[in-house]
Amino acid sequence: MKGFLLIIAALCVDLLQGAMMLLFTGLGAIPGVGLVSIPIGIGIDILISFVFGGALILLLASMGMFYPGTVLSVFLGESMPVINILPGWTLMTWRSLHKKNQEEKDKRKGFSGAMPGVSLNAVPGREDTAFEKAQWATRRINDSRQVDGIRHA
Repeated sequence: MKGFLLIIAALCVDLLQGAMMLLFTGLGAIPGVGLVSIPIGIGIDILISFVFGGALILLLASMGMFYPGTVLSVFLGESMPVINILPGWTLMTWRSLHKKNQEEKDKRKGFSGAMPGVSLNAVPGREDTAFEKAQWATRRINDSRQVDGIRHA
């Protein structure tokens, strides 16, 4: 439910940006007003990005969903006048939620990230302790250094 509300908030920011851009671009079609309305619209659009987008980033960070690569790319993209028409805040929020869910899923499975794709369990259905995993890795390294029973450094 928390994720759904975050996506709704991000969607509102994107819709507000789009509406302001359309409004001020439409005002630009009126002779004499266009020279003033388009720069004002761009300024308001960037202001919306900094204020509401910044608040959204702080909200995600407070929930442990701050991923610098995703956040920085969207924040820079939304600060550019033409690119910010895309729903960047919504995509950033969805991506952050997805990454957080993947991390929690991996944590529940006991995935440590040290050796992806390698099962350390000797018996199916039995979880090894961290000590057993370390022993297994040490034995594996030592075995790779031995050739015909002779240990090589």
